[in-house]
Amino acid sequence: MVRIREQIFYWQNAFTNWLERLQHLYRTERVYTLHHSKILNRFSQLALNPAQKNLHYKNRMNLSEQLKSINWLRILLFYGIILTGTYVARQLPNLLRLILERITDIPFSFNYNHGIITLVVSLLFYKLSGVKQEITLLGNNKIKGLLFPLVLFSSYTAYGMNNQHGVDKHVWAFIFCFFAFLYNIMEEYAWRGYLLESLGKTGYVLKSCISGIFWCIWHLLIFSNFDQYGGFWLFFVFCIVFSFILTFAVLRTRSIIVAATIHAFIIQINFVALICFIIFMLLLWTWNKKLLRA
Repeated sequence: MVRIREQIFYWQNAFTNWLERLQHLYRTERVYTLHHSKILNRFSQLALNPAQKNLHYKNRMNLSEQLKSINWLRILLFYGIILTGTYVARQLPNLLRLILERITDIPFSFNYNHGIITLVVSLLFYKLSGVKQEITLLGNNKIKGLLFPLVLFSSYTAYGMNNQHGVDKHVWAFIFCFFAFLYNIMEEYAWRGYLLESLGKTGYVLKSCISGIFWCIWHLLIFSNFDQYGGFWLFFVFCIVFSFILTFAVLRTRSIIVAATIHAFIIQINFVALICFIIFMLLLWTWNKKLLRA
């Protein structure tokens, strides 16, 4: 018990120090010229197309100005409805399982109840709140966007997944990826779709932090415990770090499918996941370049 408390205090202090460093970077309007922000600035530039870059430099704001520019009432209303809907949905029978029980005897652990809620609420807020939707399902490069799920499905299907249901491991890998991918599309419409766009002209770092924090807290309604992640605080750090990757991907591609695929590739931690991650990063890095030169 003492050891667990020591770990919690350690991660709390580490995260506090990390936030203090971020705040320090944003204390001046020239934050992007500071030595310690070069890497984040590079990611921020990559995530924008040329027209957006010009607008970005004209409208740079420090942290205080960015926080004041956010319509917190709208975001908290959105988040409150998501949390309430998720809680209610989790009390209902697993709709996906009820449907699949009529088709197969194989038990599936996926629960789409809360995924459907996050998707419906996100689409309603896009329709009614006045936030212009620029992040779409396929994004600004449909062909490259579709390469992401193609890599995910082909890699895991070729490698296969062992199971206790007597299903061929390659077939099972495809089925598992399909259900994970479909669920992640629902989830990403909320956290990397509407939430990011409702944050307006705030910077990459702030978008990543806010979406990561909201995303993490939402999982308190999903998981009964966080033992598989080493505890809640380790999961918290994971959400923040992973949110930087997903936010970068969405800002660069304007695609929900890309974010959902990157979200799904960690269904297993093995060399296939590593290969997928490397390919995804290469695709993102070369996003605005043509696949084939004429």
